[in-house]
Amino acid sequence: MKHHVWSIVLRVEILLAGIFLSGTSLFAVSLGIDDGVNWGIGRIGALVIGGLLLMTGIASSLPRVSNFISVDIFESGARYLNRAFIWCFLILISIEFSLRIALYNGPVSIVETSWFGSLPSDNSVIFYGKEGYSVTRYGKLGEIHTPFQGVAENIIVLGDSFTEGWQVSDDLKYTSVAETVLRGRGRAIDIRNLGRSSLSIADYVSWIPNYQSLFHAQVIVVQLALDDFVESFHQDKLNYFIVQEDKTIELVHKYDVSSDLVLSVEKNNIFPQLVLIGTDRLEKMNKMKGIVSDATSPPTDFDPELIDQQLQRLLDVCNGVPLILILNPGAPQISENQVITNDPAHKLLIELILSRHPQITIVDPLPEFQEISLEGYFPKGFFNSPVPGQGHWNSYGQKIVGKLLAEAIEQVLP
Repeated sequence: MKHHVWSIVLRVEILLAGIFLSGTSLFAVSLGIDDGVNWGIGRIGALVIGGLLLMTGIASSLPRVSNFISVDIFESGARYLNRAFIWCFLILISIEFSLRIALYNGPVSIVETSWFGSLPSDNSVIFYGKEGYSVTRYGKLGEIHTPFQGVAENIIVLGDSFTEGWQVSDDLKYTSVAETVLRGRGRAIDIRNLGRSSLSIADYVSWIPNYQSLFHAQVIVVQLALDDFVESFHQDKLNYFIVQEDKTIELVHKYDVSSDLVLSVEKNNIFPQLVLIGTDRLEKMNKMKGIVSDATSPPTDFDPELIDQQLQRLLDVCNGVPLILILNPGAPQISENQVITNDPAHKLLIELILSRHPQITIVDPLPEFQEISLEGYFPKGFFNSPVPGQGHWNSYGQKIVGKLLAEAIEQVLP
């Protein structure tokens, strides 16, 4: 009787594992595990392994096949495989738990939008531990929490990972610092942090009219760096520019921003971090090998004309609403045991903006960044940063940018 129990348990486990892997592979999109229509290596591998397990389980359950297998051998194999499975499972669970505690823990659920793609759902959180350790809380449409809400005078802030600021807590992000400073000066202003990692100029140009239709902002703030003017031509972005033959730029959208805003049903976001890290590593390796590349050859150098066209596009979509640009400098940084405080390309960008678009208000934190670096405090980097003095803004940098932003907002508002 004992022999039969072990053999039945093993067969059931093999069949269930095969059904699980095959089912998740076939219905990955419906279950919310995969957003892509095309099959990747992960789904193909899961289907192959699941199919092999199913065939093994079915074959071992057939009388003619199982009769050729010794019951003692099957019992010993069943015990060994069950113990091995349990230990492997416990090890994987421990690694997964450690990654989510020490490295990254994304939102439990995400919502798909017809304008902005996938966003963290309302009341969701992200824990981040690659640089610093902090929790970021989200509201509707991916808006990051700030200390004050619910007033008529809105200001929208768009930017990349420096604005989303996973590395510092919500109250230390520069949007919260600026809002607190303005409230302390008697300005009832609601700064809406709509920052999102990996965005570029094309995304801001695409979405500003949509955000304006929702928030009716009195001021529009965009945080960017010189690299954003180049990355906006990369076709792996949600929105991107194409350089036409006459050297003018054309905007391409992944989503139909001209339609009405549609929110789909929230989807679970419980994909294992081990798989995500492996997938991210594979994509980086493919890009290094040239497997993944843009169909067009995007510009790679400082091109004043292309930058000027992108700035004009930003002004056009602002439609007369004051525009503030927060320019993220590449300095100060540590290189070969030296502190580099100058950034010539950053200064060239400022000169270009001031000469061609004087109506744009600029927030330039470089002078204050240089000042505190000489005092021994760096505006970028954390104790667990891969490279000392580099990376995203820490609490020192966020505080400086927040105070400068508050001054710029008071300058443009009546």
